[in-house]
Parts: sequence; C-alpha cells; structure tokens
Amino acid sequence: SSIYPTPVIGMVGLIENRSHITTTAFKNPGDLIILLGKNRGDINGSEYLQQLFGLAGTDAPHFDIEEERRIQECCLKLIQRNLVASAHDVSDGGIAIAIAEAAIFSPFGCAVEIPNESSLRNDFLLFGEEQSRILITSPTDKRREITTILEQSKVDYSILGVVTLEDKVSIKGLASLEGEQLREV
Repeated sequence: SSIYPTPVIGMVGLIENRSHITTTAFKNPGDLIILLGKNRGDINGSEYLQQLFGLAGTDAPHFDIEEERRIQECCLKLIQRNLVASAHDVSDGGIAIAIAEAAIFSPFGCAVEIPNESSLRNDFLLFGEEQSRILITSPTDKRREITTILEQSKVDYSILGVVTLEDKVSIKGLASLEGEQLREV
C-alpha cells in the first residue's frame, strides 16, 4: 500500500561511459517522443489524488517486477547504442508532468497524442502514476532500429509525437500550454 509521504531512496552507481549520461530535457526538434511501457490509468497513491482530494492512503499503483526489469534493461541498451537523446521516468504526476518537465528543462516543446486504447478517463490517463514507464526521445531516422529492439525485448511502447522548435507543449485534444506558462507553474 502507499506510504505518505513516500520515502525517498537514494542510490549511487557507476556510469562507465560518460557519453551514456542521459538527461530529461528535450534535445533536438524533430526527435520522436516514445513511451516505453503501458498507460493503465492507475491513480492509486498518486499526487493527483493527494492534491485534488487529500487522499493519501490509497493502494499503491500496479507493479510488475518482470515488466520493470524488461523496460529498464531495454532502455539501458538503447542508451548504450546511442539511440536515445533524452529519457525521463514517468512518476510523480504521471505522463503529463513527465512531458512538461522534459519541455521545461529545454528550449523546445512538443506535439504529442497519448493513445487511450482502454478508454480511460482523461485525468487518469494524464496523471496516473503506474510504474514501469519511461519517456524517451530519439532521432526519427533511428525509428526502425529502436522499434526492433523494443519488440525483441518484449517492451510495450507508443510513439507519442515529436519534439518541436516551438516552446509549447501540446497534448492533442487534452492540453496546450506555452513553455513560459509551464515554467511559472
């Protein structure tokens, strides 16, 4: 079950090749924005429930250790093959916040569409904090190589859109905010 406030775990590791350090910020206009993992719309234990309804004691979100392992190993493989320009975990606040943070730390914006195959409520889709999701960006010309690795690794993924030169985050049909608005909030 959830623990509020959620404890923070600090870790130390060794990165053997400095070129594999991958930050959150969008890097290049035209890069593909790809979500590794599934959107389940699970808002249990989320910041959304806490901020809007004061509900801190709900169940923990869905978690599958094998799915997490596959996604982490696959993301690392993509980074080590220099196929990833940026990467950001989808955690506090859900996918909408992960997208916004990648834009806030960058001079660029994005145009995305979040697939909703399960007909989730829009707020659950945007702010669900289920585990095992990573938002990555990659050059468009690397699409085939990336999708081949993802499929071989049995990792669910969705191509959400592209990084844009315009300092604006646009989530089709759901939200559109200028970069300056995001930074102020």
